[in-house]
Amino acid sequence: MKKSAFVVLLHIAACAAANNYMGDFLEFLLGPRLGNRTRAHPKSDHQTTEQIVRSFGYRLDTHLVTSGTGHILTLHRIPMGREPRAEVEPRPVAFIHHGLLGSSDMWLLRGPPQDLPYLLADSGYDVWLFNVRGNTHSRKHATLNADEDPSYWDFGIEEIGYHDLPATIDYILNKTRQKDLFFLGHSIGSSSGLILCSLRPEYRKRIRLFLALGPLANIKHPLMRVHTVTFSLGLILLRFAESQNIHEIMPRRPYFSQILQSVCEDDSPLQALCLSMMFSIVGKDLSEFNTKTFPRFVEYYPSGTSLNILADVFQYYLSGEFTRRDFGARLNVERYNDTKPPTYDLSKVTVPVSLHYGPGDLLVSREDIDDLCLKLPLCVGKFEVAHKQFNHLDFVLAINGRSLLYDSLVQVMEKYR
Repeated sequence: MKKSAFVVLLHIAACAAANNYMGDFLEFLLGPRLGNRTRAHPKSDHQTTEQIVRSFGYRLDTHLVTSGTGHILTLHRIPMGREPRAEVEPRPVAFIHHGLLGSSDMWLLRGPPQDLPYLLADSGYDVWLFNVRGNTHSRKHATLNADEDPSYWDFGIEEIGYHDLPATIDYILNKTRQKDLFFLGHSIGSSSGLILCSLRPEYRKRIRLFLALGPLANIKHPLMRVHTVTFSLGLILLRFAESQNIHEIMPRRPYFSQILQSVCEDDSPLQALCLSMMFSIVGKDLSEFNTKTFPRFVEYYPSGTSLNILADVFQYYLSGEFTRRDFGARLNVERYNDTKPPTYDLSKVTVPVSLHYGPGDLLVSREDIDDLCLKLPLCVGKFEVAHKQFNHLDFVLAINGRSLLYDSLVQVMEKYR
C-alpha cells in the first residue's frame, strides 16, 4: 500500500527533528511556541459565527460557561427556527458536540436544508453548539493565558468529559428550564460524552438520549497500515512539539486556511493530492464531497486543540482500548495503582444511546459499533447510513446529509420527545 501524502509529511517532520529547523516547521504545521503567538487578522470577507447564522435568517445567541478548572467555554445557541411555532415553551434541548479540531462553525456554513442545527431548530428544538476548551472560540481562562501558560493546555478528552460537559449541561438546563437534553456527539464528541456518563453518574439522568455519530471508543477493527504509521509517527511528532514549548495543535490561522484552499480548490493542480490525503484517513467518498464548498470549510477548520487531545486519539487507536491516558508504567502506578491505565467502564453509561455509523468510515467501523453496543446497557439501536461510501467527515459535510442521516436522527429523537 502506498503511503498517503499525510504520512509522507510526517516522515519529513520526523527526519527534520534532527536539525534546528524543526521548531519552525512545527510552528507552521501545529502552532506557535508559547509566548511567540502572532495573530493574523482575518480576511475582510470572513464571517463571524453570528453573521453566518443570521445570514440564513436564524437567531444566534452566544453564552460563556466557566468550567470547574477555570476554562471559559463559548456556546452558540439557535433557540428557534425561522418560522414561528405554536408549541409551548420551553423547547427540548439539542446539544451538539463537534469532533477533533472542530468548532461550532463547522456545522453552520451551508445553511438550511443541508446543515443539522438548522434542521433541528426548524423541527422545534432549542439548539446549543459546543466549543471545546482551546479551540478558536474557547481560549479564555479565569486566571491563565493560553498564549503564555503551559498549564492552560494540560488537558485531554477526559478533562472535557469530566469538567467541561457538567458545567455546560448545568448551564444549559438552568437557562432553558429543562430537566434533560438530547446529546449529539460526533467522533470524540461521543468519546467525551461516554466519559462523562462513566465517571459522573449524577449526569446520566440529564441526558434524555445520546446520539453517537461515528463514536470513538474501543477500536476493534484491524488498523490499516496508513493509520498505524500515521498515528505512531504522530505521537513522536507531538512529543517533540511539547519539547519545543508548543502545546497547541493546528490553531485557526487565515494564512494556513488560504494554503489549504489554494491546494484543494477545483482549479488547483494539487486537488487530487489534497483529496488523497484526506480520504486515505477518513474514507473515500467523492459522490458526497462538494469540492466547491470545501474551501469555505477549511476557512473555519481546523480550529485548534491541545496536543494531549490528539495524543489521546492516537492512544485509543494504537492500543485498541478506550482507556484513561497512558503516562507510562511508572507514572501509571502512581496515578492508577497499576502499570496500565484503567478502561472507562461503559456498563455505567446507563442512558439510552443510539449508534450511527457509515459503511465507508475508515476510522469507526461496524466492528467497533458492535462492540460498543454490547458494552452499553441501553444501546437502543445501531443505524448504518444507507450509502456505501459514507465516511467520517460525511457526518458534517455530506452533500445529501439530510436525506442520508439527519432526517433519521430527528425521527429517532422524536420517539423520545
